[in-house]
Amino acid sequence: MLAGRDKQRLARMFPNVATCSYEELPSLATGFDCLLHLAVLNNTAEADEAEFERVNVTLFSEVITKARTAGVKRIINVTTFHALVDRDSAYARSKRKALQVARAQTGLT
Repeated sequence: MLAGRDKQRLARMFPNVATCSYEELPSLATGFDCLLHLAVLNNTAEADEAEFERVNVTLFSEVITKARTAGVKRIINVTTFHALVDRDSAYARSKRKALQVARAQTGLT
């Protein structure tokens, strides 16, 4: 199942795959073992610090909460090397914060 901000867009891009919105994730992800998190506001986006924070940190945290509500025990967060090196951009800072959010979780692998 694919979950995203725009369920209809996902359905058009992947017509043979089940899709849901983030709001539907707690009920529709029940029974899934793992969530692969790819959502990001990329480093090429024209956005301010607050928008990078909203998408890359807050949204990620909300997705973790919704996945846990569904009983998902494993979350794989795909990130970039920019989060692991000392880059001083809004994007890199937001990705490092997202990693901190992931590391702070308990009961997940």
